[in-house]
Amino acid sequence: MRTYKRVSVVEREGIILLDIKEILQSYKSETISIFRNINSLFDSLSKERPDLIIIDSQEESVPDKLKIITEELKIPVLYLSEYPGDRVLSMNLRGCMLLKKPYLKKDFIAALKKSTG
Repeated sequence: MRTYKRVSVVEREGIILLDIKEILQSYKSETISIFRNINSLFDSLSKERPDLIIIDSQEESVPDKLKIITEELKIPVLYLSEYPGDRVLSMNLRGCMLLKKPYLKKDFIAALKKSTG
């Protein structure tokens, strides 16, 4: 599996964030940037380009921003969702791996492996 050196994570729940950080650190990710919302992440992309973005957010602007991130900026995304009617699920974005919550650690790792192509 490819090692993602720089990873940005959009996550508001502390326990899930700790789990994600633990998994990423076990795969030798060196920089893990944490954002509480998609707009903060999006603003940061002009300054720093991560190797992978993990998003767990249901904000209204997520689908539009995901399209720019995956199609224009060509940054792979692992998108976490617990909502079956999520608009992102129907977008079929190239470069966006989807993982439904709740997930097991092995499912998260499998999704990371798939996102490397």
